Amino acid sequence: MVSGGENGVVKPKVLCVDDEPNVLAAMQLTLRREFEVLGAVNGEQALAILESTPDLAVLMCDMRMPRMNGAAVLGRARELYPDVTRLLLTGQADLDSAISAINNGEIFRFLTKPCDREPLIAALTAAVEHHRLVTAEKILLQETLRGAVSALCDVLALASPLAFGRANRVKARTSALAKRLGIPNAWQLEMAVSLQHVGYISLPLTTLEKLDAGQPLTDEETKQVARVPELTEQLFRDIPRLEAIHEILTIAARQAAWSGVGGASGSELAGAVVRIANEADAVETSGLVGEAMIEVMRQRNHHCPRVLDALEAEVGTGASTYITEIPLASVKPGMVLADDLHVNGALLVSRGYVVAASFLERIRHFQAGAVPQSVRIVVTRDSGADRRGSAMSK
Repeated sequence: MVSGGENGVVKPKVLCVDDEPNVLAAMQLTLRREFEVLGAVNGEQALAILESTPDLAVLMCDMRMPRMNGAAVLGRARELYPDVTRLLLTGQADLDSAISAINNGEIFRFLTKPCDREPLIAALTAAVEHHRLVTAEKILLQETLRGAVSALCDVLALASPLAFGRANRVKARTSALAKRLGIPNAWQLEMAVSLQHVGYISLPLTTLEKLDAGQPLTDEETKQVARVPELTEQLFRDIPRLEAIHEILTIAARQAAWSGVGGASGSELAGAVVRIANEADAVETSGLVGEAMIEVMRQRNHHCPRVLDALEAEVGTGASTYITEIPLASVKPGMVLADDLHVNGALLVSRGYVVAASFLERIRHFQAGAVPQSVRIVVTRDSGADRRGSAMSK
């Protein structure tokens, strides 16, 4: 949103688009004290700048331009970069086109040419403030939802470890695939994986044990597992602002063959990532890992090829992960357990569990000897340095 300016002054970034270079030069001269002004002479150049400038606050575009007019540029910007506030500059003769642009591109404000300096700066200042509010609301929503879902899952993981045993493994792989594929808003994927496992608490213990061990299920048990996504959707359908996550889970739960294309994007791609991460974990649980797991996944021929390629590349980096044993007292939040942890013969948490502060607090209250004095954890080697923990985005 902002950038360093002269004398350390932080200035909001504004992109002005006009096919006349002299007009752009005049705008940059007029606005340079209040804003950091970037310029583009056509729509293609503007979209390239938008892609390479994630902290851009405002896009102001002239209506009349060759090949790609202002309405088209702003409409495309709305689809790809909805958080950037959009303004339209237009002449009186373009009024009908301006109205169409406002309706199609969700324009924050439009200005008529020529525009004096004072109203132009006032409009841009209001646009910057609008961008700040939208961004702040988005961050608040993201962090609030993530925190609430994380707390819920931490509690349920301790109450029903088998139901959540695979959740952290799938979440770690989902995060790694999202990073490799460059998927934005990866937090939505993380939440989708967390929420989908809430429905597993409805399954009988015997079914959960079979799933955890990779054993064959009966027809009735298979039906029970198939109903989990529907139950999850029922549990969370009344929570506002989860529409995108619901869509990801719906796509991930599809039983039909992949109907998209290798270049899929948006929710289709995100749903495909969750679906493949789920199935890969199930195949690995049955005993097939590495190249054998990839071969089985490809033979089934119902997955997005692009995500399968990413999974194969991710599996190829497995040599950077190893297991080591440490004292239980040295375990810290964020570490990943390599084995199931039992207390007096009862399962406390499953392998793949990402240690939470609530877990450490709980094990402090067990009597001496009730829990092992040492545990094995997963260690990931990253760029020559070891780091304990998962691949999940924080």
